Amino acid sequence: MNGKKKILSFLLAGALAVFPVCARAASGGVGGSVVSAGNEQSKVTLSLFYSGGAQAVRTVKVAGTSGSYVMEGLEQGVYVLKATKYQHVPREYMVAVIDGTLVQDVELRLQGDASGDGRVNMGDTAQVFAYARGIGSFKDAYA
Repeated sequence: MNGKKKILSFLLAGALAVFPVCARAASGGVGGSVVSAGNEQSKVTLSLFYSGGAQAVRTVKVAGTSGSYVMEGLEQGVYVLKATKYQHVPREYMVAVIDGTLVQDVELRLQGDASGDGRVNMGDTAQVFAYARGIGSFKDAYA
């Protein structure tokens, strides 16, 4: 080994001793059921991001109006699970992966479906107008 390689090896070994490689062990997962109304042909896309991250760590698609998903082999940490489907209101869930598989069920509603009955009709419009005028409320956390 020449002098430059010895110095580089020494510096690299020192850097690794001071700043150890932090390879987080894959130890957990997230999974659950997926429910969406309407349009059987469109798939629900589930994308998992590190909290504050811009690039998906994992992405899965679920066909139809109901199904299940699982994302395993995840590093411990806090993630954002984003669920989208054509003509549906997108949702985000904060999930903390520790050990084992965390259950996070996903529900997507059609755009305009304020009641959650799987249809968009005049009842939804009336509910939204009542809420906007301050004389009505939504009965569930989704709205």
